Amino acid sequence: MREKKEKLVVSFLTTTQAMAAEKYCQSNQIPGRLIPLPSEISAECGIAWCTGLEEEKRIRQVIQDGGIQATGIHRVYLYEQMKRRKFMEKRVDAMGMTCPKPVILAKKEMDKSQAGDVVFVQVDNEVATENLRKLANSQEADYEMTKLGDKHYEVKITVKKRGTSQEEKEPEYISCVPQGQKNTVVVISSDKMGEGDPELGQILIKGFIYSLTQLEKLPDTVLFYNKGAFLTCEGSPVLEDLKTLEKEGTKICTCGTCLDFYKMKEKLAVGTIVNMYVIVETQSKADLIIKP
Repeated sequence: MREKKEKLVVSFLTTTQAMAAEKYCQSNQIPGRLIPLPSEISAECGIAWCTGLEEEKRIRQVIQDGGIQATGIHRVYLYEQMKRRKFMEKRVDAMGMTCPKPVILAKKEMDKSQAGDVVFVQVDNEVATENLRKLANSQEADYEMTKLGDKHYEVKITVKKRGTSQEEKEPEYISCVPQGQKNTVVVISSDKMGEGDPELGQILIKGFIYSLTQLEKLPDTVLFYNKGAFLTCEGSPVLEDLKTLEKEGTKICTCGTCLDFYKMKEKLAVGTIVNMYVIVETQSKADLIIKP
């Protein structure tokens, strides 16, 4: 789950100064990272250093000692991954109820749940268990059913992504993508962004993937192929951002042929391996495709 938190953001006159600040901060063990310049600071393109508010004194000292040309030190609210919380268990007693009531009650609890929470539903007929299975599948949740006795079943639904506030619907009308919401697919074919200086290209792709985590509506799928496959493997500078996206429900998919070619299959660190059919089908069903 993400939340917005106030961060310290240092802007610079040039990209070169930003890169120098990163090296200087790392050598002085100041936590933080380079990010694209937030639009709250300027509409112009640029790179900034982001760190915690508690580091302001040290940052000012680094700027002074290192002779770094910073144009400003700002406070900006940015999304970040919240600390893992304890999973919750919720119980729904739908004994004696006919469908769609058990599904509606279960869906209400799922909508208020976070990833990892479990919803237990007690029902007294197999039709209800089957409709609850359809509900779980439509929401990409895990489903288990246990027969406790004659006309007594317990359905366990483990939520895999944060709930939404969709309207109540019967199982056959429940959709994983709410009406009016575009299915967005991001396609990444390189471990750098754009042509030109390789170091700049690496900074840009890191900034691009971080920017995905800051979107109000996260992409549904991110596809990686060719040298883009390196970004999902061990040692990638964007692993934490990709894991954040995956925790929030974004599918991270990497081309298996590419991993084989680069001998990186055993080093995959986030997401799943897919073939070319899945890559083509995913893009063919997308409402919006973004390629850096």
